[in-house]
Amino acid sequence: MKLVIDETLGDFQMEGVVIKPVNTKNGQRRIKEVIHDHESKTFSKSLDITVYNQLEEIHFFKNLSDASEIIYFYDPFYTDRNVIRRLQNWLYPQQSLVSYPIFHNRATLYMLLDKVTRYNHGSSGSIINVIEQESNTIQEWIITPDPKVFYKNRIKSIHKKKKSKPYKLLVSESGKAKIKKSGTVEELIGDILPREDIGSKTWLVHKGLSGNLPIDDHVKQHRLEDYNLPVNVPFVHIVTQPTLN
Repeated sequence: MKLVIDETLGDFQMEGVVIKPVNTKNGQRRIKEVIHDHESKTFSKSLDITVYNQLEEIHFFKNLSDASEIIYFYDPFYTDRNVIRRLQNWLYPQQSLVSYPIFHNRATLYMLLDKVTRYNHGSSGSIINVIEQESNTIQEWIITPDPKVFYKNRIKSIHKKKKSKPYKLLVSESGKAKIKKSGTVEELIGDILPREDIGSKTWLVHKGLSGNLPIDDHVKQHRLEDYNLPVNVPFVHIVTQPTLN
């Protein structure tokens, strides 16, 4: 079984994970290369990223021929769900492809990657069922100076670096983001995370921040390199999940 993720969600260099590069008019490329090329285009406000068409999708997954089962965590702001559905029919029965969307929060993806590696004894279909059950029990948080970036289709945008702009704490409620308060990163993290591992588990993903974050050892964290999307937007994504007694 292979785990595949869209690179627009983050370059998660983890064992057993295949990063699906972005598509461009010049073929598949890594995000880091696309951003590097953009630096020479002074007046461009967006990255040279295009969606995969049906044939390109087939070629990518066919190249994973050593995997009879694939779990694909995709970015619905980049990858067309209808194309994925048709792709599933094209690949079957040689390959079983099941997909799961990651909408806003990179920590949700990190949590699921962490959990899936423990459930790898089951079929891809049974693992997706577990993923859906797990996702119904979590609380998602986002800390960033630019909240709209994660709830608008701005994947290609080049955002300007902003100094001394206050961070905002967003919580996901019924599929919608609500700004709870503003403050420093340290203050907002402190409002979310318990100082001890009591009654919940926590996963955290961050990008573009200097120094150490005020978190305890029980929090599982992953740092994404600065070249990950969205460009020039720092963030902390957090997922908490109640611990079953």
